[in-house]
Amino acid sequence: MFPGDFNITVDERGDTLMYPEGDRSVPASGKMPNGGYFFDCIIRQEPLDEEHLNPEDNTEEFEPIARRISITWSRPQRKPNEPRRNRGVRRNRVR
Repeated sequence: MFPGDFNITVDERGDTLMYPEGDRSVPASGKMPNGGYFFDCIIRQEPLDEEHLNPEDNTEEFEPIARRISITWSRPQRKPNEPRRNRGVRRNRVR
């Protein structure tokens, strides 16, 4: 199933091309060969210059997590009057 605004084109070889977010102003991101049933990914990334990589190029959407939040994630919290329980998964040994 595809959404109603699913945007595709058919090229000269009969392959079906799919566009990211239906935007035909950018190169296609998927291709279903003529007579095929599944879309294949089209790699659109430019080649990397590994001699000039900059880690900051991939970190602009990240920020430090406060220590209090990271401790909360690492240790499950329980209510003050709640008894301690073992909540792990246990399996029987097969011999």
